[in-house]
Amino acid sequence: MNKKLFITRAVKVVSFCLIFIYLFSYSYNVLSWKDGSGGYDSAAITLYEELEDNIVDVTFLGSSHCFSSISNTKLWDDYGMGAFNMVISGQDLASSYYSMKEVFKTQSPDVVCVELYGITFEKHAVTANIYRNALSFRYSENFFGVVDAIAPEEDKKDYLLKWPIIHTRYRELEKEDFVSSYPVYLGDSTTATRVANIDELYIYNGIDTSPVSEKNMEWIQKMVDCAKDNSAEICFFIVPYVASEEEQKQFRYVEEYLTAQNVAVINFFDKIEEISFDYRTDFSDKGHTNNSGAKKITAYIGDYLKSNYDLPDRRGDKRYKHWEDNSTAFRHQTENSLLVKTNDINDYLSYLSELENRIVIISSNGEHIYPYTDITESLIKLGIDTDFIIYGGVWVIDNGNVIFSSSDKDFLFYNDITEGTLAVKGIDNNKSITINRKNYSRVDNGINIVVYDNVLGRMVEYMGFDASNAYNEIR
Repeated sequence: MNKKLFITRAVKVVSFCLIFIYLFSYSYNVLSWKDGSGGYDSAAITLYEELEDNIVDVTFLGSSHCFSSISNTKLWDDYGMGAFNMVISGQDLASSYYSMKEVFKTQSPDVVCVELYGITFEKHAVTANIYRNALSFRYSENFFGVVDAIAPEEDKKDYLLKWPIIHTRYRELEKEDFVSSYPVYLGDSTTATRVANIDELYIYNGIDTSPVSEKNMEWIQKMVDCAKDNSAEICFFIVPYVASEEEQKQFRYVEEYLTAQNVAVINFFDKIEEISFDYRTDFSDKGHTNNSGAKKITAYIGDYLKSNYDLPDRRGDKRYKHWEDNSTAFRHQTENSLLVKTNDINDYLSYLSELENRIVIISSNGEHIYPYTDITESLIKLGIDTDFIIYGGVWVIDNGNVIFSSSDKDFLFYNDITEGTLAVKGIDNNKSITINRKNYSRVDNGINIVVYDNVLGRMVEYMGFDASNAYNEIR
């Protein structure tokens, strides 16, 4: 064969292979399973891989019961604790064990805390939970172990190959599949504000126990041994939920087993009164606590960990920037959730004036004043002068500073933000607030407001107060 022809063909083959590998890798990264507890913000293993080695002091393992009950933000804010929730929805004990082994590959936590809801089942009722618990692992000994332990026998080949399962995810792709979301949440629920209507929480106070399956007891012992082999302390805990008497007897069975080995167990069913847990206000549903309940459980766990283990206060340590950022992001998310529930115009404007690192766009449209509600003082708090009442106009406020205002018939202002381009424009007194050319004005007569969070890099909400209807909010 002609040498030149050979080289040309070789270059084409190599180029084709490289392009194929790149496209396949990109497609795999996009389609790969990323959510750990039913959402991108809780993608435990995915986020864990972004952490610096040997930075985590406390690791939490468990199901969504753990995710909803343990606030790493509170542990950081109150104790400076470098904690991380290696939590996956429906995490069974086998998955907890292999997740623990995964932790010790790059981290050396002083304490591992394992939530024990997994003792109540072996087989997953929801296939998606098997996906979350197995497919989030990178190819490794632990991945093969968890697939062998939890995947249905007839489907193990598909799990091991991954592609036969994940290639169909194109139907459910979201923005976070293509770009890394910011900030990186460290396994913390920011949206569990709902209060469930639960009539009663049954607490079993007897002394009887019910055996747990032999297989689950083996996984518990493996976790005890794994922690010991890696010079870490281990603590098990049980969070409250609407549990049957049989389930509570199983928890007591495991508690007795572990206590006999001098392994710490915190059973929150026994501490309902001590932590002032109120089933009428502290659950988001029958299986999970809300933020109110999480604060009470986390406060007890934090005090316990700080009192029983030599855990340093990491606040101020530059290596723990993720935790600082996480705390700021959590605060913003919490503040935003309160804002979008505020309906009164004066309460809304006053609350906006207290928020930091947001862009607020306030624009009048048509007959924008409802004469029986005085909003002058609330506008002044935001830095908007009283001419707004008379002439209307538009104001753009960034972190408390007015960066643009106009009462002209025609104007244009634009600003680059994370999501694209924010534009405010007026043409012959018709005003619009757009992000990437999509108009977010809500009312024709009244006041339109768009709030953008600079820290989270996303719009909080767009809404309007309708002056033709007593400033009724339109969302």
